[in-house]
Amino acid sequence: MNRYLLVDGNNLAMRALHASWSASTLTNADGVPTAAVMIYINALAKLIAEMEPSHIAIAWDGQSVFRRALLPSYKANRKDAPQELRRDDAFGLMQRFTYFAGIHSHLDPVHEADDLIAAWWWAIEGSGMDTIIIASGDKDLLQLLGINPYGVPTVAHRFGDPEPWDDNRFAEVNGFEAERWPLVAALTGDVSDNIEGIRGIGPKKAVKMLREHDWNLSEAVAERFPEQLDRIEKNFRLMDLQTHSVVALPAPPLTRLAEYGNPADEQLDRFLAELELVEIRTRYRRNALWTKPVTPGRTLRPRAAEGRA
Repeated sequence: MNRYLLVDGNNLAMRALHASWSASTLTNADGVPTAAVMIYINALAKLIAEMEPSHIAIAWDGQSVFRRALLPSYKANRKDAPQELRRDDAFGLMQRFTYFAGIHSHLDPVHEADDLIAAWWWAIEGSGMDTIIIASGDKDLLQLLGINPYGVPTVAHRFGDPEPWDDNRFAEVNGFEAERWPLVAALTGDVSDNIEGIRGIGPKKAVKMLREHDWNLSEAVAERFPEQLDRIEKNFRLMDLQTHSVVALPAPPLTRLAEYGNPADEQLDRFLAELELVEIRTRYRRNALWTKPVTPGRTLRPRAAEGRA
């Protein structure tokens, strides 16, 4: 099976950062904190072992220039990560590992990770893929479930949820098709992104309004809330990931996931040795890096084999 796994790197990295809090004293001999990158590597290995992709690409967040142009207060309510987490440049270590491991990853300075994933979803044309798998905790990416424009079925793995999402599951849970998510979210808003919806309109009322107008957002809002039409249409543009013109980026390369055969192998071995990630380095040397860690969760506790406390 040809499966393309598209990973939201920032989402996975932030989960690793916060999970590393209880093991924040874990360091190598030079005092470099290693807990977050260790958890990130093991989480990525677990994901690959479970999803069994033939290809993989990881997207990282830049600044969403077009969203901030539409809404200057976009995500202004979000707090920065605690200084104790940020000072260690954990993201840098995770991105270096990803590069050394030969995994294609991309950071576009003016787009967020979900925009890159959506662009790749659009651009995987004639690639021979049987399935596209999107791995993220971001609910906005669920709008890409179903069939992509070139006939490739898409499923999603939401971090923390053992069951995959497809368009059928989405419809059963929410009562409408996944591709209509931006229309509903435009009405309800998104507190996490500081996007204000219409007061008193929740998902059920939003779906009812839209169905009454054959899912025409502008018509539905103009009838009951004409004074808010411009803002709600702007909300839709903020949340829509399905428009081909949102991001014009080429598809990630069709390079198969492999343990060896990339020019960075020696660099990866040195990197793991420098960080004293002994167990992970051993798996790598056995050509078993992408196997599921034997005891998931143990990486949250300091161990001599994985660093020094």
